[in-house]
Amino acid sequence: MACEDTGVHIAEVDMFDGCAAHDERDFSGERMNYPTVLEVVARENTALKADFKNPLAQKHFLEVAEVFSEFLSDVPLILNADVFQGNGEQSLFNPEGFVRACEDIRAVCDSSLSPILSLGWTTNPNKYPFPSGDRDSIAELVNRWQGPATICVSAVNLEDWWQDLASW
Repeated sequence: MACEDTGVHIAEVDMFDGCAAHDERDFSGERMNYPTVLEVVARENTALKADFKNPLAQKHFLEVAEVFSEFLSDVPLILNADVFQGNGEQSLFNPEGFVRACEDIRAVCDSSLSPILSLGWTTNPNKYPFPSGDRDSIAELVNRWQGPATICVSAVNLEDWWQDLASW
């Protein structure tokens, strides 16, 4: 993970209930617990994209972050989940609940770096149409966050979304 150049490096980690894995389909490989993930990204000076796979994983991450907050002081953090129902499996998240839990995580991050909220849809790349979403609800969540945020928009919908994105 450590790199010699000064570019931004992000470790994207799938966060499950109490453990992290590189790929949710591969549970045969070694998995890390949350404290180890925080320790590694802090040591390697790497940003962490925490891709939460269920609400319980997010709850456990908050509990660990409260205890190991010193590891988060200089770690750029992206808090991500597929909170909107798209053309894929049923979302396990309540979007408002996800943002509230992210606000709780932000509160324990003893850092000048504000976590980035990252909202996505459940998707199936082999199934059309791609999701386009309820823009008013999404804008409300992004504005409530009052910090940096990303949302996932399919290239198929980008032109249609562009004006709304520019106004947020």
